[in-house]
Amino acid sequence: MTLVAEHTSAPPLLSVIVPSHNVWPWISETMQTILGQDLRDLEVIVVDDHSTDGTREILAGFQSRDERVAVIDATEFGGAAARNLGLQHASGRYLAFCDADDLVPRGAYHALVNSLEASGSEIAFGDFLKFSPTATWRPTSGWPAFAQPRVGFTLIEQPSIIRGRAVWNKVFRRDFWERVDIRFPESARSNDIVPMLTSYLAAQSFDLVDEIVYLYRERPGGSSMTSRARSSVSLRAYLEQELSCAELVAGQGDHGVSSVFAGVFREADGWKHLAEHLSAPERESDDDLEIGRLLDEIIRRCLVSGSIGSAACGAPCSHSHAAATSPARRSSSW
Repeated sequence: MTLVAEHTSAPPLLSVIVPSHNVWPWISETMQTILGQDLRDLEVIVVDDHSTDGTREILAGFQSRDERVAVIDATEFGGAAARNLGLQHASGRYLAFCDADDLVPRGAYHALVNSLEASGSEIAFGDFLKFSPTATWRPTSGWPAFAQPRVGFTLIEQPSIIRGRAVWNKVFRRDFWERVDIRFPESARSNDIVPMLTSYLAAQSFDLVDEIVYLYRERPGGSSMTSRARSSVSLRAYLEQELSCAELVAGQGDHGVSSVFAGVFREADGWKHLAEHLSAPERESDDDLEIGRLLDEIIRRCLVSGSIGSAACGAPCSHSHAAATSPARRSSSW
């Protein structure tokens, strides 16, 4: 079923922004899933970040065959700059983002846009799966907000939505995005967690549709995000972004939101990044002092917001440097 007719000169209903860099094995499948959506009134803005592996040539083929595709060559380096450049060219009423190696199930954008059209909310979420060559799993299975479809709910009512801070399983109203003036910071790691948290804190209401709207590909080998996360530079970049998130949450002042954020950092995202770094066979230790300082600052922000009790944190946060330097020990701060 087609939601609306394919656009010609009028602005499209949806702009899909796709940053790409050296993804030739996957980009064709990604583009096919986007262009094969039953919501056909969309534009696909692909910003190619200096690919050297044939990705750009594949994209040129899609652009020549489908007028909805626009391929733009990045002027700067990095995924954040590519997304920001794509945003400058977006003309749709709604915004979506897709990574250039992932998949969008048929009907995903139809469901998300239809929900926003009906409800007037600023952001629509959908469920997602992650897959590798050997497994498929649902990260949201333990997130209360994803237990059932919802329309017009608030962050205070369902604070567990902040457990998901990736940009790709959502559709946003473009006027909301521009009003809040959201931009992606250039960071070696996790450049969407601050923009997403900013959008959550600014939105008046959210929808959660019942459909699986995104399939995230876990890529094996040195090009994967997991592999890059093992470097100290990557860990520092992640922690700097997480510190900005902690400051935003502390400023928001809601205990429920603060508690969920602290749990995500302490038990999931933060611990995962630190554990990956500590388990690296040839771990870089030059940045351990700075990593320890960032850990302390994040935990202090959580203390200020009341989301981690002082007994849990230590006296005060005294073990975070140990966590950054000892792979065998998980700090009591966590």
